[in-house]
Amino acid sequence: MCTRVFNNSSAIKVVGRSMDWPESTRPRIVVNPRGLQRNGGMLGPIQVEKENPLQWTSLYGNVATSIYDLGSVDGINEKGLGVHGLFLTATKLPERIDDLPVLHMGLWAQYLLDCAATVTEALALMDGVQLMMVTAEGRDSSIHMAIEDASGDSAVIEFVDGERRIYHGSEYQLMTNDPAYSEQLALLAQQDFSHPSSDMPLPGNVNPRDRFQRASYYLNLLPAAESVQEAVAGVMAIVRNCSVPFGAPYKGFGIYNTEYRTVCDLTDRLYFFELSTSPSVIWVDLKKLDFSEGLPMTAIDPNSGFYNGDISADITEAGLAILDDADAGAQRTTLGLGTGNSPQFTAINVGHASDTTVTRASSGRLAVEGNNVLMANDIGTSVQGYDADTAKLDVEDQMLTGGAGVTL
Repeated sequence: MCTRVFNNSSAIKVVGRSMDWPESTRPRIVVNPRGLQRNGGMLGPIQVEKENPLQWTSLYGNVATSIYDLGSVDGINEKGLGVHGLFLTATKLPERIDDLPVLHMGLWAQYLLDCAATVTEALALMDGVQLMMVTAEGRDSSIHMAIEDASGDSAVIEFVDGERRIYHGSEYQLMTNDPAYSEQLALLAQQDFSHPSSDMPLPGNVNPRDRFQRASYYLNLLPAAESVQEAVAGVMAIVRNCSVPFGAPYKGFGIYNTEYRTVCDLTDRLYFFELSTSPSVIWVDLKKLDFSEGLPMTAIDPNSGFYNGDISADITEAGLAILDDADAGAQRTTLGLGTGNSPQFTAINVGHASDTTVTRASSGRLAVEGNNVLMANDIGTSVQGYDADTAKLDVEDQMLTGGAGVTL
């Protein structure tokens, strides 16, 4: 089901969401570079729209969370735009318009991440496409979309009774699921949270109405954040409060516990991810990523158990190549340090950090602590080799001349 919370009242704009679902969505955190060619009619390997699919080339690099390897439901791009698709059973799309290109709803979030830098741009893009419902893993893509940007602007887009409804403005900070957004706002208006206290009874169940109202109460109490840590922690705390424990039932929907939570720092371009089954929060710093056109998409599986803390280096092509290796020997080969490789080093320290440093003196020459190592072909050329007859003459010469230590 899910909850989205946007704190745009501080200088640091931070948004968080939960993913509530009855099974694993097999999430992957994906890095999408610029210049990718997309087809809005492709659902994984299956072409669900042949006549007039929307086709585009990505303008902005982004980090997104995919589901079932078929599309994205959450993410942030390099311009600070965040998008979040949440389930809405009331979704009913308009009748098809033949001359508008088709975008299936599994790629709706990805299209906005690829092509929009602001909420206003994202809304303008929606005027030129029509969405198409698709089914995956036995469920329809019945979602509505929350969008926000680094300026603090926000919008909620949903399709109800065959018409598009847009709620655009910085005041639209929350989103959960059914009922439709206008009804959620009307239900919230009936609550009086003007005098918060520890004794105030709050809607505390897991249904979307209670989560919407509880999130509103706590969001209005958040103090102004003075650091990224405070800003992220504040939003994450609310999303955790609105998460669904394992085993808690939804009326008519079975059990939809929270699978994961994400937080986007739109100001500093940070993307945080927390699995409910993991003790660690991981994150990606978009400023550390290379989104250059021509680079491949890369992705990690957060369920693999390999990751902790900042994974910006792990999610690169080079980092993933090392993590995919079967053992240390394979990793050494990937790094160019295997027995069949010929690595180059400026210097090697032997047995100590600094007192036995082996370096290259010149072509074919080694030095230890700046002293050249004598090679076999230096004997007789650069230095005198040992000769028994010569040594005997040297001793006799010292005896005749009174060399040191010799008694005449």
